[in-house]
Amino acid sequence: MNHLVQQYHDVIAASIDRDGVWPHQCLDRRAGVLSMSAIALRDPQQVYQVLRARVFSERPDELVYGLDRFCRPGQGTTLGDCIAGAYWGGAGWNPFIIEYQHEPRIVKPVFFGNATWNDFITRELCGSGLGSAFGVPRPQEGPVMRAEFREIVHGWMLTNELEALSARIERASAWARLHDPLMPDEEATLKMMRDAQLVRGIVRQGVQ
Repeated sequence: MNHLVQQYHDVIAASIDRDGVWPHQCLDRRAGVLSMSAIALRDPQQVYQVLRARVFSERPDELVYGLDRFCRPGQGTTLGDCIAGAYWGGAGWNPFIIEYQHEPRIVKPVFFGNATWNDFITRELCGSGLGSAFGVPRPQEGPVMRAEFREIVHGWMLTNELEALSARIERASAWARLHDPLMPDEEATLKMMRDAQLVRGIVRQGVQ
């Protein structure tokens, strides 16, 4: 295993507590100098903005990062939590997961072969601008939104009533809790719906 990846695995193993792994951890090496940083941001999109700034400005020789995520049935995992991230070694990104459990303590090895998570991480990298610029082609197979989610949110912008929009958001949120992690477009759509709900609520209060 790559030495930096092994170091990252050791950092994760030492960082696990009952709340998971927080903040998100990142290691990079440039000109032989190892740097470690903690990214205390909850929004994955903000985390990727930090990573993008670092990669483009500092141009590390290698970098490894990961975000703490929940695992769901059907994702090829056996534990309830994992660190989902990727290693950059100069020739492209290599997605991986590290499954873990706090009690009793289990920390699985770094695994680069989970197809479900690899696809999701690749989509996040491409969506953040880190993918295609660094040797990761945007996935061509599979929908940007999964069929069940698309069916729930289809036409939501045509929903005028606040109650109807709220009911649609409740359905989408319930589905999201069962199918986390969301694809980037699914996550962005749900955020837009919630923002619209907030604005319409404010407008209604102003009218009243």
